[in-house]
Amino acid sequence: EISTSFGGTGANHNTYCGNILMEGSTFTAQTESIIYDNYVPGTLSTGVNSTVFDNIADKMTVGANSFAYNNTVTTMTVSGANAGAHQNTVDAMTVSGAGANVGKNTIHTTATVSGSNVIFFSNVIGIPENNGALSASASDVIGDSGSLKVTGKNDTISNNIIYGVVSITGANTAFDLNTVTDVVTVSSNDNKITGNEITTKGDYAIDLTSSSGNTIEYNRLISADKK
Repeated sequence: EISTSFGGTGANHNTYCGNILMEGSTFTAQTESIIYDNYVPGTLSTGVNSTVFDNIADKMTVGANSFAYNNTVTTMTVSGANAGAHQNTVDAMTVSGAGANVGKNTIHTTATVSGSNVIFFSNVIGIPENNGALSASASDVIGDSGSLKVTGKNDTISNNIIYGVVSITGANTAFDLNTVTDVVTVSSNDNKITGNEITTKGDYAIDLTSSSGNTIEYNRLISADKK
């Protein structure tokens, strides 16, 4: 019988490649690991200062100063400070690590940015209702399968495509050059909402709720019933 877990509290500076774990198994790596081409139907924890790529996992936790790319994961949590996650395909993602750099991922449902000083760029969140057919502009497609929640402070959210709603409750967020197919709700202060293209299904493309000190400029706002 194959063990249901592997890794270990003292397993540092190792390379893990081509392993297939049993259903519900866990994989815990530690400092400066290289982890690639593994199948983990449970949770894969990267440890710190690790490089993680080409894995398939149910859940993945990306540790401090680790970099995860080209993985296929049901739920990814970027929890470590200064961690990176690029070009992954996930169902849902949470970014809680301060200073994380997260870009060019495909996120099928929801993304939550709760860490501070996060750079979150060029991600696609949700699935368009035209099932991926080409269009002149992403705003020509209406979709509501995705959502983005920004609860951290001092985050930069740039050049993303969000097929659904956006909620900003963290202060001093820079939200710029994004394409959004539903309302952007801002419930915090001192944010900059600049250069976005937002198609709304309701009364407001940008809904400011009990907030102040926000800068809203150079956005293209479109009513869905006018398209």
